[in-house]
Amino acid sequence: MKSYINITKNPSFYKHKVYKHTDDRDITWFEVVYFTNYGTSKQEIIFKQFDTVDEADKFCKMKINLIK
Repeated sequence: MKSYINITKNPSFYKHKVYKHTDDRDITWFEVVYFTNYGTSKQEIIFKQFDTVDEADKFCKMKINLIK
């Protein structure tokens, strides 16, 4: 997996990255991976899949804007 986009950290959307995946049939998809409740006992890692990098980037921007 190659890190495709790296955006600044946010407490409820922490250390998020977009990864590009390709399977055996050259089908490509993107996955946003991020933490919620980082550093607490309720810490979780979340995975969301998208068909295009634009959709993944739009999701990241939306999550960042919700917190501000």
